[in-house]
Amino acid sequence: MARTKKPANTTTHTAHKKASLPKHSLQQHPKVVRLNVGGNRYELSRDLLMEDEKTMLAKLVSDTWLKNKDDPDLEVFIDRDGETFRHVLQYLRHKQITLPKEVSKDSFLKELDYYGINFERGSVKTIGQNFYNEAAKEYRELEKEIQEKKQLCLYLKKDMSM
Repeated sequence: MARTKKPANTTTHTAHKKASLPKHSLQQHPKVVRLNVGGNRYELSRDLLMEDEKTMLAKLVSDTWLKNKDDPDLEVFIDRDGETFRHVLQYLRHKQITLPKEVSKDSFLKELDYYGINFERGSVKTIGQNFYNEAAKEYRELEKEIQEKKQLCLYLKKDMSM
């Protein structure tokens, strides 16, 4: 069997190179991943991204980190809004979020969709929405209190006329 010489600029993974790899096995992944989202750098737990293996983020760190797991400087660039991404991470951590007024709910939901993250109805709120909900609840309570007082007044008025 004839041997062909490989060009000098190609790399191959041989047994002696595997012996020089870090002590973890080929199946292990680093615990911390580095993402650059729209110029904002994030270091986060790989486990957080892998909680739902169907998401784009989980697939990205699974495939990319498996291939390049020994590169300590590996950083993956994602061409999305880096400021909004921090809210995506909060949503992944807590499964709910109240967005600040400068982040629109529609744009946030589009980001979740882009990353393949499913969300439950009511799990994404805005500060304005919370304010409205609280004000509406307080209004209903005051209306109920007013109605109770009216009923009491009518009862007392009726009782006094007897």
